[in-house]
Amino acid sequence: MKRCRCGRDTYPSAEHGRGDRWQVRYNDPHGKPRRESFPDAEYDRAADRLAEVRTDLRRGTWVDPEAGKILAVKAAEEWLEWIEKKHGVENTVDTYTSHTKTHVIPFLGRRPAGSLRRTDSNAFVDELIG
Repeated sequence: MKRCRCGRDTYPSAEHGRGDRWQVRYNDPHGKPRRESFPDAEYDRAADRLAEVRTDLRRGTWVDPEAGKILAVKAAEEWLEWIEKKHGVENTVDTYTSHTKTHVIPFLGRRPAGSLRRTDSNAFVDELIG
């Protein structure tokens, strides 16, 4: 798709010119094309998001917006499965499973993974060390 002739560094959606809807397009770290739409004629918000995504991609801190919607408990369970496949060492897997089920999962509850913040990590550590 062509860039808009208005010279802005975002791409007009199919509805451009009818409400000034904008899309931010980028490829995630795995090369998968992504796009986010910004209706309501909010070019500045779209431009800010584009800058944020580019910075996160460059720093290696980009997080899939869809991944944040899964429950943290589910992510922890998937991580345990990955550990079991990766290590396969029974003692290591048993230790990680025990710690995760005893401490991590009860702390996380059924929160979406994307809702977790640094303050949650700090609170978790504080709870562990008492």
